[in-house]
Amino acid sequence: GLIGVAIFALSLPMNRVAAQVFDPVWVAMIRAAIATVLAAMVLLTMRCPVPPRAVWPQLALAATCVVFGFPILTSMAMAGTTASVGAVVIALLPLATVIATTVLGQQRPSAPFWVCAVLGAAVVVVFSVLRHKGSAPGLDDALLALAVISGGFGYAWGGMAAARIGGWQTICWTLIIAAPVSMPLAIGWAVLAPQPPAPLTAWLAVVYLAAGSQLIGFFFFYGGMAIGGVARVSQVQLLQLFITLAFSAAFLGEEVESGFWFTAVFVVLIVAAARLAPVRAAPVSATGIGD
Repeated sequence: GLIGVAIFALSLPMNRVAAQVFDPVWVAMIRAAIATVLAAMVLLTMRCPVPPRAVWPQLALAATCVVFGFPILTSMAMAGTTASVGAVVIALLPLATVIATTVLGQQRPSAPFWVCAVLGAAVVVVFSVLRHKGSAPGLDDALLALAVISGGFGYAWGGMAAARIGGWQTICWTLIIAAPVSMPLAIGWAVLAPQPPAPLTAWLAVVYLAAGSQLIGFFFFYGGMAIGGVARVSQVQLLQLFITLAFSAAFLGEEVESGFWFTAVFVVLIVAAARLAPVRAAPVSATGIGD
């Protein structure tokens, strides 16, 4: 799980590099298209069997969130904000994933857990408002909030599928399921809206988003969930914030004020408290809805 998080940590900075040159939606579609080709090569090389029919709904729902929802929303948001700000908002992803597993009937959290959840959400909202110096939150904040919801459910559904068929198989088949939509969109977008000439750094960012963020990172992250469970391993993603902030400051020249670190540490403490709160497992059906 930690290896997957380390790979994911560069997603926002790479999205920002790519979105400064390319159309954000095109970035999301081309990364999916490239990852799909790589996933097909992996499945063919490994001679992976087709997953059981009962797992396909989970794979399709995961595809909706992690192939379309999360990448498109974060790419659009990164065109108008910094990777450091996005990293603080995305810090809610571990909590969002646990909440998603609750909504899907996988877990039944205790009252202390929900107190931590509400407090964590309030901290991020206050941070967003203060960041705009008293002005109303912008569109990029709303897009990132929707990305968190999409990512949480995508991780939950993918983690459920990974428990049955394995981590790397889950993301590969997720990409294959999304291919009838993602591939035509990527090709059509490239034809109808040709992208401008771009420096090598922008193209390298796209390649990283496709091979790393959209494929290899999920090998480890979904694989960890298959071993340790969705809720427990999702909390490791809290470290993604610090890796992203450090990378943004070191390589992108973004200023990381003390407010960023204070907010990050506070969110870490809140989610740590949530992990200590009792959470009771619930029986789950094959479709992901509690029995």
